[in-house]
Amino acid sequence: MKNDFRFIELNKRGNKLAKRLQCANSSIHYLSILEGTTRGKVYISEGTSWAPTLAIVYSFLLGGFQIMGDVITKPEEYAALRLLFERKLIPDLLIPNGIREVSFSCDSEGLHEVMRLAFFDRELYEQIQLCYSYSHTKDTACFNCCSYPLRRIDPNFAANNFDFKLRLHDEILESYVSMDSFFRNGLAYIALDGDNIIANLIANGRYGNCLILGADTDEEYRQQGIAASLLLSAAQYARAHELDLIWECAECNIASVKTAEKCGFQRLYSFPVRWFEI
Repeated sequence: MKNDFRFIELNKRGNKLAKRLQCANSSIHYLSILEGTTRGKVYISEGTSWAPTLAIVYSFLLGGFQIMGDVITKPEEYAALRLLFERKLIPDLLIPNGIREVSFSCDSEGLHEVMRLAFFDRELYEQIQLCYSYSHTKDTACFNCCSYPLRRIDPNFAANNFDFKLRLHDEILESYVSMDSFFRNGLAYIALDGDNIIANLIANGRYGNCLILGADTDEEYRQQGIAASLLLSAAQYARAHELDLIWECAECNIASVKTAEKCGFQRLYSFPVRWFEI
């Protein structure tokens, strides 16, 4: 009998899809893509669009994949998964954007084993990521903020600050379909030196009342507590608006770990990000 098992791109997304594939350790960023709030692509096995059991989710912002859902077991399923990457994802999404590795995480160790077997002939590398959370029901930390002025990005600032247009506008649109969508669903704080943005903290995904954050500080301004000050500002905003926050960072990024813990975020779990070279 002919084997027709294959993956197709799924254009219709929503909360039901996200809830179907969600597990305790699912990334808020990728759930946001499944829900349709954040930009990305979703691939599922053909014929399962109403009740998908396995999804390959791609993030435009991160340039990587999340493998979500149930473990596959049949040889034809492994073959279809590998063909999806080799014939579609790598040539269409990665190589044109100068990405020379396939980076992925999985919602379960069983799915990591699926990827290991599907790409048995590739050398896999690994980095451990930590996931921290802040609940709006908890008090925020208390410490002296940095000496630089901080502010939340609003439509007026976005429209009138040249440095924002130059540095952050396109980055935000890697996650959101429009600035209006960002202002409805996202959150961002920046630190300023004059009119110049020297550090930023941006929510790159939202699922329910939970935002996942990422931050960056210009190299010459690091080790001055700016990232912690931005994160504290976000926590104070979240508490006032009944939002929860997620902060993810590499285990080896000691500065980022200290930032989360200084701001009272609680460590939830760790997970591996793995990759192989193209």
